[in-house]
Amino acid sequence: MLCMFISAATNDESVLFRASEGDSLFLFCKVLISSSVKATWSWRPHSSDQNIVLQPDSAGERLHFRNKDNDFSLTISKLDWGDSGRYECQCFSSSSQYKTFFEVVVVRARADPQQLTEGDDVTLQCEVSHHLPNTRLYWINMETQENFPNPHQLRNVTLGQRNWVCAVFIGSKLKALFPLTLNIYQHLTTTTTTTTTTTTTTTRSTPAPHYENMGPGLPHKDFTLISICAVFFVLLVVIGALCWRKKTKRGCGVGPEVVEKGDGAGLEVGKEVDQCKMERGPGSGTGGEGVGQEL
Repeated sequence: MLCMFISAATNDESVLFRASEGDSLFLFCKVLISSSVKATWSWRPHSSDQNIVLQPDSAGERLHFRNKDNDFSLTISKLDWGDSGRYECQCFSSSSQYKTFFEVVVVRARADPQQLTEGDDVTLQCEVSHHLPNTRLYWINMETQENFPNPHQLRNVTLGQRNWVCAVFIGSKLKALFPLTLNIYQHLTTTTTTTTTTTTTTTRSTPAPHYENMGPGLPHKDFTLISICAVFFVLLVVIGALCWRKKTKRGCGVGPEVVEKGDGAGLEVGKEVDQCKMERGPGSGTGGEGVGQEL
């Protein structure tokens, strides 16, 4: 932030002060007489002893001269730290000569560091481009109205210490004030609300099957598979036996007995006999004669 204070004098006349924050600087120079007057502007920087004549043709875009009705005021736009110096407006006519002086001192009020978080330390620095005799600088807290010498160091800065003013004194007289607002960021306090959700899980406990006579080292899965295969095989055997028995019963019947006569005359149809008994052979019956004996 660039600011300035200005003192002006016309020989033994009053002193003018002006404060700005990088805006245009207006230096008033006007002769209140009706006769024709001419004027020239010169500038001697504080860093040099040489006077520089300021002319409209070579002044650049930041200098604007007014030349109307004996008004020769000068406007400097975008005042810079290097614009500090002694400006002189000299007006003269055929019968008289007038001089007006402006002592321009640029003031910079800043904080180091510029970006702050609440609780940080910061140094307030007020600088002038040129020290006039008996120049004194102070910092004023706008909240408490307390004043502190320049520079001023703040420890554990708080949000209530944002607004400060750099005060420029010449002797015991206050000449200018330059405000400074600190960029203080507040700590972000995050409140975490923890919601505890109780989940009741009902687990059905199924007892593990008890396997007896398990071979050493035989896994449960393999033993279960073997058991299922064995049961399935037994069922197949039983079903096969039942099917065979049923088929056998269907094949048995009662038919006429055919015997061969002993004289070779041929066959004779006799009484009906059980064909199942014939297949079973001799001695298969209980107390009866078999077909094989008759043959």
